[in-house]
Amino acid sequence: MRIGRRLIVEIDGRTYQALVEAFESDRREDDELVALGHVVLRCTCRRVMFDWPFVERTV
Repeated sequence: MRIGRRLIVEIDGRTYQALVEAFESDRREDDELVALGHVVLRCTCRRVMFDWPFVERTV
């Protein structure tokens, strides 16, 4: 999800990230976004569901 012009928020679950290919692909995408001047914030689904105040402060 993109917030404003530069902040990209990615929300992941552990099951999806367990796949090595998915993990590597996501990190490459993060690096490409950073190279374009974006700030990437990656949150777990668990953190969004159970620690929303932390996520909100971070964003």
